[in-house]
Amino acid sequence: MSTSTYALETPRIRARGGKCLIKPLRDGFDWLHFLDYDSLHCTGCPSITQIDRAYDAYKDLGIGKTDLIYGACNHNPSRNNRVRVRTAWHLLERWAPARVRLTTGIKGADYVLIDDIFDLLRAGNVANRFTDVVIGSGHHIFAGAVLQLRKAGLRVHLVVASPQSLSLDLARAANGCVWLLHERRCLRHQEPVGKQALAA
Repeated sequence: MSTSTYALETPRIRARGGKCLIKPLRDGFDWLHFLDYDSLHCTGCPSITQIDRAYDAYKDLGIGKTDLIYGACNHNPSRNNRVRVRTAWHLLERWAPARVRLTTGIKGADYVLIDDIFDLLRAGNVANRFTDVVIGSGHHIFAGAVLQLRKAGLRVHLVVASPQSLSLDLARAANGCVWLLHERRCLRHQEPVGKQALAA
């Protein structure tokens, strides 16, 4: 099966128990966030409701006061499409003070975020300021960047909209949690609610 689409086979990641590392309070530890909003919204043309829903779910994870957030999304600017312009402005306002870049093309957001990752890695000593990185995408294209972040001494977590949007290659590359955004649970550390009920 091709790994070039978002509709991927659900990776076989079993809940391992133990402590989820993405959710606890982390005072004094700065994290990096690289967020593909198209992936988190499950569309390149989100409604204001979808933007708010993804933001609220992500904010529930906890964003530190000194965390650094990079975000990108597909946006085809057009004076004739006021709805798209309004939703783009809403996204920018909602995610402030994140550094959000509007891009074009199906993988435009991915490429911009990967460039941002490698720019920070080239600057050196990224692990002196940050302990963890969150990649807000399940796309396989991030796997190489994730391995480089790990090599630099960082723990890398993934946040995905659904298990179906998670590439197995990316899941294997990450050494942190795999957070299901809308279910608000860790795929690596928590069984689905239905399975917990059956086991009880």
